[in-house]
Amino acid sequence: MDRLGALAAGIVVLAVAGCAPVTERATRGPEATATPCVDPFQCTAPPPPLRTLPPIPTATPDPEATPVRTATTGQSTRFAIGSCLLYTPGGTALGDIVERDPDVMLWLGDNIYADSEDMTVMRGLYDALAANPRFQALDAAAETMAVWDDHDMGWNNANATWPHRDAAKAEFLRFWGAPDDPRAGQPGVYSARTFGTGDRTVQVILLDVRYNLDPWDYAGTDPARQILGDVQWAWLRERLSEPARIRIIGSGIQVVNDYDIDREWEGWGDSPLERDRLFRLLRELRVPGVVFVSGDMHFAELTRHPDDAAALGYPTYDLTPSGLDRIETEAAGQWINPNRVGELLNTNRKHGLVEIDWGLADPEIHLQVWDGSRLHLDHVVPLSELQPG
Repeated sequence: MDRLGALAAGIVVLAVAGCAPVTERATRGPEATATPCVDPFQCTAPPPPLRTLPPIPTATPDPEATPVRTATTGQSTRFAIGSCLLYTPGGTALGDIVERDPDVMLWLGDNIYADSEDMTVMRGLYDALAANPRFQALDAAAETMAVWDDHDMGWNNANATWPHRDAAKAEFLRFWGAPDDPRAGQPGVYSARTFGTGDRTVQVILLDVRYNLDPWDYAGTDPARQILGDVQWAWLRERLSEPARIRIIGSGIQVVNDYDIDREWEGWGDSPLERDRLFRLLRELRVPGVVFVSGDMHFAELTRHPDDAAALGYPTYDLTPSGLDRIETEAAGQWINPNRVGELLNTNRKHGLVEIDWGLADPEIHLQVWDGSRLHLDHVVPLSELQPG
């Protein structure tokens, strides 16, 4: 069975067990219009209407980059990953993603930058994204799953104390949701969906790390702060008890790596007991085939946890291919990650891809970072390595 045939039997699991599958998407907004300016770093004057642009020339190849190696059996499933789209009418990277021919597009948050208490501002940004021809092309080419992070829930570092979180959730579901979306009745926008049939099933779980988030304690003196909340924890246990051969777990913030919390870089490491609880749950249920994907950081990297036993009991990866048009302006020395696989990428045209090659006796999971149309990293993990001991 080819990858599109396998996807045809995808199972929707967007909320607690027993909810009816969601099969429709909400109307995306107004009809497409001419889009001004495609580069958020060159939009200082009113530009002419959008024109067809030639590809950006490829820079001198990175000598540390992994050689191009994509699945070759013709029997693969592709999950594209993106986050942090600052300039809503632009998003050149969205066109790059269409070139990858993904089956599913995962939006991991900061999909718009609202940063406002005014929901009309948020709605206007969603409408601008709906009118973006690049977004329309991607939305037509692939199934879509989305979760939010701080800037599309509210302010920078927004958490459970944000007074407009329910209004923001209504706007999120107006854009990303479906009629009678079961997420409307749950505390957050977390969701799950299973694609494929037989021994080619992939469950995608997108965690809401904002709606129930206690304010971070950047001094690290209160590691018990909540991230998911009790209802989402119970929901997650139910989803993990469902059958799937591979699971992609998405988080708006990094799961595996820890940056300096005194500088207010957010991540699961800011609440280590919550992260330990996540790892412990996966070990307890003996869940195989888990790969984490995350956003937020504005640069792209792949991290492997240094201690298999303390993590999932097998190699534990977190692919962070962020952001679609963001770069990180902090000095490179701030982003020391001894557990990074390959080289960090800090350009303004990035996305990720998790490609599963089913055509092998031991299926391969390709964890990829793309710089425009150039493959920057392709780390290949045999599925047999992601099994509980």
